[in-house]
Formats: sequence, C-alpha cells, structure tokens
Amino acid sequence: MIDIYSQEVKENPYPTYEKLRSTGRVIFEESQRVWIVPCYEEVRDVLRKSELFSSRNAGVEDTLLGADGLLHGRVRKMLQIAFSPSKIGSLSSAIKNEADKVTRNLNTTKEIEFVSEVAGVVPTAVLSWMLNASSDDIPDLKNWPRVIMNLGDKRKGDKKSRSGSGHGIGGSIFRLRSKGADSSEFARFEAFIKSHIGGAVRDESSGWVAELLAQRNQDGGLTDNELVDLACLFVIAASETTTSFISSAILILAQDRALQEQLGDKTGDLETFMEEVLRYESPVQRRPRYVTEETEIGGVKL
Repeated sequence: MIDIYSQEVKENPYPTYEKLRSTGRVIFEESQRVWIVPCYEEVRDVLRKSELFSSRNAGVEDTLLGADGLLHGRVRKMLQIAFSPSKIGSLSSAIKNEADKVTRNLNTTKEIEFVSEVAGVVPTAVLSWMLNASSDDIPDLKNWPRVIMNLGDKRKGDKKSRSGSGHGIGGSIFRLRSKGADSSEFARFEAFIKSHIGGAVRDESSGWVAELLAQRNQDGGLTDNELVDLACLFVIAASETTTSFISSAILILAQDRALQEQLGDKTGDLETFMEEVLRYESPVQRRPRYVTEETEIGGVKL
C-alpha cells in the first residue's frame, strides 16, 4: 500500500507519483479515505467538471479556492482587477524593495541557511507591506500559518470534514472556529486581519490591500468573512507556497552550474525559468475535490 501522506513521500513525492501513474487507475487510499486520481487525462476531467467535482468545503477558506460557480467567479473577477498589470507594477516594486533589504543585510562572508534567511523572509516582508502592517507584526505573520495548519491537523479524525488535501485542512477558518477550535493565537490572527484589512477599507488608506478591496462597498462586494478568508489565503501563500517556490528555484540552480551560466543576467530567460519551476517543482502538489453525485472517473465508480 502506498501512503502518499508519509514524510518520505513529502520529501520526494516523484517516485511515488510514478508508481501511482503506472497503475493507470484511480486508487482508494484507506488511511485518509480519499480517492487518488494520478493520471493526466483523469485529472484534467476532474478539474474541468466542477459540477461533479466540487471545491466547496475543500480548502482553508470558502471564498476562492474553497468555492465553486457564481461565488468563485465573483471573487475571482475582483482579484483579476486587483492583479491587473497596472496594479502589479506597484506590487513588483515593493517586492524588489523588500528583497533588496533582505539581501543587503546578509553576511556574505559565511554560508547562509537560505530558507530561513531569505526564502522565508522576503514573502513575509512583502505580505507585511501589503497589509500595511509594522515590522513588529512580522513574527506573527510567520507564525499564523502554522497555527492554522495545526488547527486543521486536530480535525483529521473528523472523516466527515476531511478534505483529503494532505495538508490537514478541511474547512475555512470560520468553520474551524465553529467546530470548537480554541486557540488564542487563532483569535489574535482573526483580530489582526479584521483590524488591518477592515481598517484599510473603511479609512481608504493607501496601500495595495486597500486597492484590492476597493469594491468592498459596491453591490455584491465582499462580506467581512470573505475579507478574512482572502487574507488567510494571502498569509498561507506567503509563508508556505511562495517560500517553497523560491527555495525550489534556488535548489535547482545550485545543482546545475550550466543552467546558472545560461541564465546569467538574461531577464527574459530568468522569467521563463521561474515559470518552469512552478510546473517542474510545484509548491502545491495536490488539490482536493468532493464528488457531488455518483459518477465514474477512469473506469472507477465514485
């Protein structure tokens, strides 16, 4: 039996993926009670048929990754406006500024631990800027993703709510709270987000997050819970996925001298390389879905 949730698979999942694909079929994983869909054609079908394979209740929030249909489309449209090329320009400048600050402070006369000193620092610094937070808030921004993950881990025994994502998260932060998730750190996180994001919108303060949520007061705008949901996503993305992505890119380069020389100062090639890292060593290895009705995928009835 293959345990895709083991530490060994987390550290190097690709031999296991190859074994799963070689079976050519959808596999039931007993320990987590989820179906694993390992092959490209079937995965593509699952992702395209949201009416049969739903994202609802399958993420850390109920607003974007954990939503389907009109709700997902409405919020995604808002984000597309916030991430327009003109808005990305200001965000790119902030990212460069924060990265420059971090690298200037590195002691280059000795070896550095790249994840903790660079890859884990820059995304959090950028997130702090996005939320108009202070430097005093950065330790909390680093810690809160772990708090959220741990709350999800405590619910792994609840088979009705398990998402099968492999990340121990099967519900939004509001459903976690309603299930009795008692955590002073979690409460501090929610209070912080409501204060910074809600305040930015109410006061029309400058900053990227205020622009992101500028449609808050328009018809069909975001609710308070949706605001916190999106903020939760940004916190997780900064701490987990972006840090993982940057670290993977550097590891690939460190192991390939020819690739280092090929890239050099070629900006266009570097951008292509970063795009390929997202495919080659994706920071998100799997995504859960819930089957909404009896159906068949890869010859297996679900």
